[in-house]
Amino acid sequence: MTLTGADVAPAAAPPVPRAATLPSAPAPSSAPVPSSAPARRSALSRSRRPRDPWLDNARLVAAVGVVVGHCLSASFARVEVAEPLWAATWPFRLPALVLMAGWFSSSAPLTRRTLGALVARLLVVLVVFDLLSAVLAAVVPGSKPFDPLVPGFGLWFLLALLCWRLALPLLSRVPYLAWWAVGAALLVGLVDGVDERAALSRTIVWFPLFLLGHALAGGDLRGRVAGWRGARTVAVLAAVAVAVTCVVLVHAHGVAPLRLSGPYPDGDLPATAGSVALRALVLLVGVVGAASMLALVPRRRIKAVTVVGAGSLSVYLLHVLALPPLVAIGVFDAVDTTVELLAVVVVAVAVALVLGSPWVRRAAVPLLEPVTLCSRRGGNT
Repeated sequence: MTLTGADVAPAAAPPVPRAATLPSAPAPSSAPVPSSAPARRSALSRSRRPRDPWLDNARLVAAVGVVVGHCLSASFARVEVAEPLWAATWPFRLPALVLMAGWFSSSAPLTRRTLGALVARLLVVLVVFDLLSAVLAAVVPGSKPFDPLVPGFGLWFLLALLCWRLALPLLSRVPYLAWWAVGAALLVGLVDGVDERAALSRTIVWFPLFLLGHALAGGDLRGRVAGWRGARTVAVLAAVAVAVTCVVLVHAHGVAPLRLSGPYPDGDLPATAGSVALRALVLLVGVVGAASMLALVPRRRIKAVTVVGAGSLSVYLLHVLALPPLVAIGVFDAVDTTVELLAVVVVAVAVALVLGSPWVRRAAVPLLEPVTLCSRRGGNT
């Protein structure tokens, strides 16, 4: 462990810093280049679309779900219901977050400007949060030791998002790219050296969902969902099916298959083939779960809620910085019953909503947008 970013901006919402949202690839230069003009025009038109409350609502559900999922996983050892609840909600958080990151990414050729924006909005932020995680791990007793080769807790998503954004323009013209990506996701588990280091395993395994999100952005998915009368009924049935499937998988195989990371367990050929099939099933469950969540979230603006969805990356980054110290000092050790666990879930939802609020995002600009902040201050001197 970037978790990989047409909305109508709420009229009453205060202005918020751009970096608090799931970072979208900036529109490249409109200079006429014959071989890449269609891709450039597509990226430019996408960047000019107004905010779509449907997508902000979906990003809010996914980001809040990630916070809740991390709080549930911190209670696995003490509350029996925590693990199945974590499994049942898994298809609607991280798969959806990765899919929407692909939705807001551009396949237009990289330029010096777009590359600089990726470095400023993803790489620099990753370094800042990784350093802060290292400081907290050194200061807070009981913290997991810092490993410079492994991104801090939850920060794998930011590193993966950077890699996906860099790779998409380079690979978008590869024939049958989606099939190559699925094949790599399934076969990379056979390589022992591909693991948590540099988030390489998860970057490869989650790439197909990122590509799917990018492909869906090119069509009128919103109109099709709205025009299909039975969409919500099918989505409810699909959501129940994938939730039950995840609970059964975790009961039979533990949580490792849903983490989609690292090499497969050692075994003979039939066991290895079973691991490959299991990963394929988990990826399919993730796609169905993300699609059903998108079909079920409200498509209209919800006062004081939709605006928080625009700060999905703020929710993600700030919670991965705050949660490990709380686990290290034993805050979750006091959670022993189902009622207490449900109380933790309620608190986690409330905290996530606060972290995504415009006021917190504005206050967190030094962390979420350090390069832009330094540029502004430099321009004022």
